[in-house]
Amino acid sequence: MSATAETDITENAFSRLTAGILNLCTTDRWMEWLTMVNRFRSYSARNILLIASQRPEATRVASYSTWKRLGRQVRKGEKALYIVAPLRPSSEEGEDTVPFGFRYVPVFDLAQTEGDDLPSPCEVVAAQIDRSTIEDACRIAASLGFAVTFQELGRDTHGVCRPAAKAIEINAGDPEGQQLKSLIHEISHAMLHASCPDRTRAEIEAESIAYIVMNHLGIDSSQYSFGYVATWGKGGNSALEVLRKSATTIRTTALFLCDQFDRGASLRIGRSATCA
Repeated sequence: MSATAETDITENAFSRLTAGILNLCTTDRWMEWLTMVNRFRSYSARNILLIASQRPEATRVASYSTWKRLGRQVRKGEKALYIVAPLRPSSEEGEDTVPFGFRYVPVFDLAQTEGDDLPSPCEVVAAQIDRSTIEDACRIAASLGFAVTFQELGRDTHGVCRPAAKAIEINAGDPEGQQLKSLIHEISHAMLHASCPDRTRAEIEAESIAYIVMNHLGIDSSQYSFGYVATWGKGGNSALEVLRKSATTIRTTALFLCDQFDRGASLRIGRSATCA
């Protein structure tokens, strides 16, 4: 495929991504997700550190009663995490009053609960793919100095990039289509975000690259990617602003990875994958 044709395909995929995000943010599924998110508190930097020190893999925490309202039950025997909450005098002003002290309150991570699935604008990529494409992705990661392993990562965690350890972990329980998309996402992090302080920009860039490369490979990941980008952008307009600012980075990185996958057949000859 010529460079011009490949660029055109990438541009078309980028256009579909931006249009898809705007369309998603008008759906009932998006509104259900927003309603659910509003039930979770925003935590202070102190509490974020407290949560991380007690359960580094935590993804979403809430009180016992909040989980119950969401149709989920804390599993028997689970150990609570403790965060700091202000003590305030009783008044009509509520949270606007000055706290006179603090107390520790228990919360639980999503992985410590069971029950109804939480509303989500993302649906896993269930497409059946040739395993050799995942092996090609592992080789691309290896060329960057990253080893890939497949292991059980827990609910709602599809992939992790650990730059300091030069490691990428992919959820072995996911369908292979989702594994490939997650692997491309984490490879994008490995290429671009080892020292990026802006998590929102990093996640939007990585998922946008994954969507474009998956599209190049003939796999539609829109049911996951559109929602992922929109949620990290906290809505269509904010996500599109990040996409606009990062457009050159996204396109350049996606084109590079598309080219690497196009070379997959020759890369497979006489070499073993670095997937474990």
